[in-house]
Amino acid sequence: MLFPLRHLLVAFCAFGIGALVAEPIKLEPVAATTGADSRFVEAVDGVETAGNGWVVPQSTPQSGIFRCVPPMAAGRVRFSLVFHSGQKDSCFGEFSISATTDPNPSLASHWQTVFPSSFNADQGWIERAYPHLHFRELPRQSEVLVGGVLPDDGVTGIRVEVWPSTRGPVGNAVLTELRMERMPLATTNIALGCPVTASHELPEKQYAEFLTDGLAGTFAHPADPHSSPDFYFEIDLRRTRDFDHISLRGVAQAGMIDRFAHLHLQLFDEEPNSDTVPVWQGDVRKTPPEAEPGTAMVVRSADGRGTFRGRYLRIFSTSNIPYSPQIAEVEIYEPMVPSGIQVRADDRPVAGRKTVRIPAGANWLAFAVQQPPLRDGLRLGGRWRIVGAGDAWVPVNSLGTIETRGLPPGEYIFEAQLRHTDGEWNNTSLRLPFMVLVPWWKNPWAQLVVAVAAAGLVGLLTWHISRRRVAWRVAELERGEELSRERRRIARDMHDVVGSRLTQLTVMHELFAAQETLPGKIRERLQELTTTARDAVRSLDEAVWAINPRNDTLQNLAEYLCHAASRYLRPLDIRLRQHAPEEWPEHEVGAQKRHQLLLAFKEALQNIVKHAGANLVTLTLRWEDPVLIICLDDDGCGLPPDAIGPEKDGLENMRTRLDVVGGSCITQTRAEGGTRVEFRLPV
Repeated sequence: MLFPLRHLLVAFCAFGIGALVAEPIKLEPVAATTGADSRFVEAVDGVETAGNGWVVPQSTPQSGIFRCVPPMAAGRVRFSLVFHSGQKDSCFGEFSISATTDPNPSLASHWQTVFPSSFNADQGWIERAYPHLHFRELPRQSEVLVGGVLPDDGVTGIRVEVWPSTRGPVGNAVLTELRMERMPLATTNIALGCPVTASHELPEKQYAEFLTDGLAGTFAHPADPHSSPDFYFEIDLRRTRDFDHISLRGVAQAGMIDRFAHLHLQLFDEEPNSDTVPVWQGDVRKTPPEAEPGTAMVVRSADGRGTFRGRYLRIFSTSNIPYSPQIAEVEIYEPMVPSGIQVRADDRPVAGRKTVRIPAGANWLAFAVQQPPLRDGLRLGGRWRIVGAGDAWVPVNSLGTIETRGLPPGEYIFEAQLRHTDGEWNNTSLRLPFMVLVPWWKNPWAQLVVAVAAAGLVGLLTWHISRRRVAWRVAELERGEELSRERRRIARDMHDVVGSRLTQLTVMHELFAAQETLPGKIRERLQELTTTARDAVRSLDEAVWAINPRNDTLQNLAEYLCHAASRYLRPLDIRLRQHAPEEWPEHEVGAQKRHQLLLAFKEALQNIVKHAGANLVTLTLRWEDPVLIICLDDDGCGLPPDAIGPEKDGLENMRTRLDVVGGSCITQTRAEGGTRVEFRLPV
């Protein structure tokens, strides 16, 4: 193994994934302490051969200055130092990397050391010699990857410093190539990469910069187990800022969780000393955390007193637990709200100075939430709600647009809130008041005018409709009366004229058939004619009964059915038992319904006489509003198994006749023997 496994994992996370989106930074040589060495420019010429590179003596400190073209924004950075000379001790024994924001970088510029949050060498063993890096073993060639964070924008230059090795004098090193890449800063944590100091000594291989290196696996605590409460960490944010929240992370090990208790935070606008009063301070954890080890503790303004802003953050603990406080990471987040909201109603833009006014009757509303400008195109998650139309939060889609159906007239507030990269929702939100206007016709004066006009119009229309309705009903009554008179005339003429002639014809046939002088065959024929004439008279009576409007009642229908059954069965010595109400409701039964029911009823009587062999027939009539039910029960032989076929169409005829008038016919064999025929006629 060439170097510790922890460093390998860190390098993989920092380099292996970030390399997919790394942005190369062009470097130009500026100056070096190696004098007029013309080979200094070969360190950034892109050529990686054994005979090409910057020759650096390691007997005394040396420096090389390189310009960033163009100046680089804050973010994660990765340096690649390639040593390919093939000679013994050709790598730097010990070195560090610094950055400056001076417009013209030089050896005299103000330089800020880039803390190596991760490092790796493909050959040899590299480790920290704070604030430098050094090889424990110098290979003949190697490629070193160093990762860090630049917290400031406008980095104009990079300095590589080479120091005499702690192992003693070594030969000249040859830096074949120096490359620099910037990784997107996919976080809104403003403390990332900021300088950190500790008031007291830390254990070996622990550094205060671990609190802002962006790696939850590194941590720091005082070397003296009983140094608190004098011990503190202090973070310099480089300028005064407003805070939304602070996230503190402890070590993700159950045995160290007690060291993350009784924490106190203080914020200062200026570099603190013994007399400086904090602008905000709070006691943020009085007991050990109950959550899983490593869970973030979120601190907001309400957790303390004062104004939640500052440049310097000081953290200390009053716990009596040894090695307190022990902190893995400190993350600080500024307030983030959407930069604006665009409103459209039915695909038309709407606006307002203080309150957006939505036109009345808008069927569809759209809100476009604009993200604040962030580095590297970073987009924050968001949610929204409309206060006054349900207070539930709804996630914003990836396009940042929200669409909803039109709202009733009234006043509302559209509220949008952003979520920081640590998953915490911003404490404040962007609120946009808007009003859905009332349609003009809902104006009180307009409503009064419309109401008066509507009342007059309704009155006029009601009067007109009433006249038309009365006229129509009078006409209907007149037409009904005329039809009734015509039906009565037809019934009277049929009875008086046709009926009397048929009766006369019947009597004449009976007289002729009674003469003894007539031959036997002629007498038989005359008797047949007499029977036919009687049948014609009965059929005519039934037709007259069906046509006559005086019979259009349930009472007359029931009485006629009972009479028809009695007249049909009595001559055949078949007893008839009748069950019917004495009084019937006043309902009209039309001629068509009565006629079809009578024909089906006679068909049922005929079937009983022809096929049942019955001695007793029970006729039952009852009223189940709005249906008239007629049942014929006989004590005969019941329905034959082959009730369908030629010459057996009586049952089908009965069903067809009832279907025509909206009724039904049900035939079935009775359990006690015989047949039941049930007619159901809606009235």
